[in-house]
Amino acid sequence: MAAVSKSAFVESLLRLEKGAEDDIPCGRAALETAAEEGWLEETGSGEELSRGETALILHRFMRRVLKLPDLPDTGGAEILRDLYDCRVCAAAIAQVYLRGLLEGISVPGISEKGFLIFDGKRPLSPKDAASIPEKLAALCLRKEPG
Repeated sequence: MAAVSKSAFVESLLRLEKGAEDDIPCGRAALETAAEEGWLEETGSGEELSRGETALILHRFMRRVLKLPDLPDTGGAEILRDLYDCRVCAAAIAQVYLRGLLEGISVPGISEKGFLIFDGKRPLSPKDAASIPEKLAALCLRKEPG
């Protein structure tokens, strides 16, 4: 499976166009501001984007650009058996998972018990990368916490 590069993913986010309503804080200008502030680059040095790095980028985007508060109850993300494998990523993974931007992965042996994994070290798949801008745009339009 081909991996997605960080630059390709960020470029896909930059292609989000601002909606007709001026109050939708989503689009090229917002992401260019984020890029100028440097926080998109704070998510690792590798060009190959992992699911964990993607969660960090998306979480920062939701908080800093969309001004969405974190969901207060992240208990639903504990279905992800590896949620706390990356302590730096755990909050971001929980928020991104609960908002439906990235899904959990089924694994034989644990999925039958009602658990999934996030697998933050796994490269972001082209399929997941392609679906995120549409999901983010819907989140921008909803402007509600979940």
